[in-house]
Amino acid sequence: MAEMRRRWRTENRLRVNAINASRRAMKRGASGRGIGAEDLTLMTAAALGLCTYCGEHGRLTLDHIEPLFLGGAHDFDNVTLACAACNCSKGDTVLLVWLAKRAALFREREYGR
Repeated sequence: MAEMRRRWRTENRLRVNAINASRRAMKRGASGRGIGAEDLTLMTAAALGLCTYCGEHGRLTLDHIEPLFLGGAHDFDNVTLACAACNCSKGDTVLLVWLAKRAALFREREYGR
C-alpha cells in the first residue's frame, strides 16, 4: 500500500503540489479560487521549467507573489513558479522587498559595496 501511494505521488507530482498548496491556503484562510493541477501544468509549460526569479532549470515549486501570510490570495494571478532555493529565500517576504535585498547582496558580492 505504501509503495502504491509513493508511486502515485511520484507520477502525480503536480496534483500533489496543488493539493498541498490548497491545504496551506485553507489553513491561512486565503481568498481566491485556488490552483488546480491543470493550472500548474499550464504554468510549468509556459515557464519552460525555469525559475521565475533566477532562471535556473530544475524542479519548481509554487510561490505566492503576495504571501498568504500577508493576506495574498491563493489564485492564479498571485502565483508563480520558483526553484526551492528562491522560494525558501523569499519565504513570507513581500516580493519587492525580497528583490531589493537580493540586489543589495549581489552588489555587495560583485562590487564590494
